[in-house]
Amino acid sequence: MSPIRLIRDTAELSGTCYFEFLPGPYRGRCWNAGSVFLAEDVFGLIEPVIARHVPEFDHYSFVAVGRTTWERVIPDLGSEAAASADRAFGALAGELAAWLRGQLDDHECVSVLGM
Repeated sequence: MSPIRLIRDTAELSGTCYFEFLPGPYRGRCWNAGSVFLAEDVFGLIEPVIARHVPEFDHYSFVAVGRTTWERVIPDLGSEAAASADRAFGALAGELAAWLRGQLDDHECVSVLGM
C-alpha cells in the first residue's frame, strides 16, 4: 500500500493512479494547483464513506460534491477514523477534513476526480 497521506504537491505524483479533490467544479483538466490528492489504494480507505453519501459517485468519473453533502461526509469520515486502530488513517482523515472545511469556506462544492 502507498503511504497513507494527503498529497499536496503535483510534483510528488508519479503515474496516474490518484484521486484529486478539486476546489470547485471540474474545469476541464486534472492535476490542478490548489487540489489535494490520494493514491488510489489510500482513497480506498475513505471511498465507502463518500459512496455512502454521494449516490452518483463513481470510482471512474468526476463528480462535484456540494457543501451540504460534505458537511455529512466529514463527521462520518471522523467516525470511521476513530473506529480504526490505524493512526495514519486517523491523521489522514483529520487532515482531509480540515482541508475540506477550508475549501468550503470559499467554494460551493469540492469535486472528486476519479480514475
